[in-house]
Amino acid sequence: MVQMAPSSPYITRVRQALGKLHITESEVASWCLTIHKTLMGTQHGDSQQAGRGQTDETRTDELLRKQTTLLEQQTKIVDGLLKQVRLLSDRVQKLEGSSCGPATPLPVPPLQPGASEVNRPAARLAAAGRRKSGPKSLTAVWFEWFCKLEPYAH
Repeated sequence: MVQMAPSSPYITRVRQALGKLHITESEVASWCLTIHKTLMGTQHGDSQQAGRGQTDETRTDELLRKQTTLLEQQTKIVDGLLKQVRLLSDRVQKLEGSSCGPATPLPVPPLQPGASEVNRPAARLAAAGRRKSGPKSLTAVWFEWFCKLEPYAH
């Protein structure tokens, strides 16, 4: 249906209706084959009564039946794989989203009179925190661990 005129109003209207009902185009194609097979079966019944040979018709029916079952099986497999891909991508997004959360800075108490900046433990922690980088995604950490970055560092 898309190969003939993908931008025609009829095709876009059918796609919108299929999208609302969550029906894939492969399901529609399998339904079309089933309906065609049923209609051809009634026509074949009329032609058999007229005295035509059954060998070509039965071969065609068997071939159509096999193709229909194969299409239905492939549709089920593809739908299952699509669901798995969606679930896995959601899991990856959740994992990367939780590891890249905003970092909360440590609270620094106010400087007491007579205390120097170097002697304060909070000041040392804050200075150490400034040397560390912020949160990173899992992919960035993986590349740091498993790839040599020294030649590329500037």
